Amino acid sequence: QFGDDVTDIAVQHGHAVATVTACWPTTGGIVALSAVMAVLYLGGYKGLPFIPLPAPIWMAGKIGALSFLVIWLRATYPRLREDQLQRFSWLVLIPLSLLQIMVVAIVKVASK
Repeated sequence: QFGDDVTDIAVQHGHAVATVTACWPTTGGIVALSAVMAVLYLGGYKGLPFIPLPAPIWMAGKIGALSFLVIWLRATYPRLREDQLQRFSWLVLIPLSLLQIMVVAIVKVASK
């Protein structure tokens, strides 16, 4: 990603303003994704019935919690190189998906 390269350069050279502005697009995407996830999977603006808070507060809390979770996971897990991802795909994911296709086919044939 473009922002990550700019952030690395800015941190190395001590440019705080460049660091903050380089992170805005990434953070904006995370917040937007968190908003969509909150609406689709966490009930949107609806809160718990026994905690009387206004709907915007519930929505902001859900977005904030999801954003924190995504940023935390992104910061703590190491990045994988492309060759590592390809190796994992060829050695694990493709055989697993072929096995799943075979199991589904066997179950479908056996259930007739």
